[in-house]
Amino acid sequence: MCEGGAGPQVLPLVGPFRPVRVASRPQPIDRALFVPLGQPPRPPLGLMVVGVEEPLADHEGAFLEFVATQLTNSLLQGRTFEAERQRLQASERRFRTVVGQAATGVVQTDAAGRMTLVNQRWCEMLGYSEGELLAMNIADVTDPENLAPTLAAVRRLAEGGPDFVIEKRYRRKDGSRLWASSSVSALRGPEGEYLGLVAVVVDITEQKRTELLLNEHAQLLERIAVGSPLDACLTAVTGAISRLEPRTRACVLLADAARRAFTDAFAAEIPSSFGSGLKGAPIDDLAIGTCGEAVFRGQPVTCPDIAADERWSRTWRDLCVAHGIVACHSEPVLGTAGRPLASLMLCFDRPRAPTPWERRLAGFGAHV
Repeated sequence: MCEGGAGPQVLPLVGPFRPVRVASRPQPIDRALFVPLGQPPRPPLGLMVVGVEEPLADHEGAFLEFVATQLTNSLLQGRTFEAERQRLQASERRFRTVVGQAATGVVQTDAAGRMTLVNQRWCEMLGYSEGELLAMNIADVTDPENLAPTLAAVRRLAEGGPDFVIEKRYRRKDGSRLWASSSVSALRGPEGEYLGLVAVVVDITEQKRTELLLNEHAQLLERIAVGSPLDACLTAVTGAISRLEPRTRACVLLADAARRAFTDAFAAEIPSSFGSGLKGAPIDDLAIGTCGEAVFRGQPVTCPDIAADERWSRTWRDLCVAHGIVACHSEPVLGTAGRPLASLMLCFDRPRAPTPWERRLAGFGAHV
């Protein structure tokens, strides 16, 4: 019929196709033109079959050759496109596998900052699911204090600036902060247009916390060394804790010499009315509040839900709740002889226990 890419041939059919609709009338076809679709010497991609009644004139044959060529080109382009599509899909699968197994967070955004790709480590770092993050903008998880410098750096990148590294705080789903070092690179189109960015994010929270803790400790020791008054030093301790963990406020309650009652309260971020309400509070086994218990027993005391915990006095619970303190952790402050002199109280704005970092801060404040 058509061997090895030969030209079109008109051949009789063994049995006529019936019926074939030509115009509006069914009509049998006794002869057909078979035109190979391909580029010799390669095997044909297929055949174009045209029913004919009479031998074709030269110009008719040339026209059918032209149509066959166009069909061949379309088939080749389709196959090339499909091969390229499969190659890109395989490449994307490999990329997602590598990103998904990365030990660092990886996030990709579009030009508007919407997250379009996140890996499992990034989800774990922030406490969100993949679906939740893909519905968010990178600004939604950036600490408000770091938002302006972040947007400025991204703007320079979009305008053609170089890739950059930035240390910043992200905001986790539970409200806590994540310190991270982000290596940011631009995604650009064929003409260099800005399409978005990809960031590789390394958690440096512990490193940064230690650095900031040492800095706060040095400043407090300097206050003590220059002879700052006791009330100023104790208030500074509570302020340092709030700077190190913005979700936490702190208060120091100072006991009298006999450890029978609290005489003074110091807090940088809590209204003085709270301390006034605790002055004179007894220190005994009646469990008036967590600070009295901590000093009386010489051990840390935690109350994850003040309003619901009936171990403590109603007066103390009402005072705490009125000042936005719904959970707390109290740490005894020990003197040189190992006897409790005061209590450091960490105050939380929602029911919960202290995190390991907050317990570390309690120890820092109690031992300065």
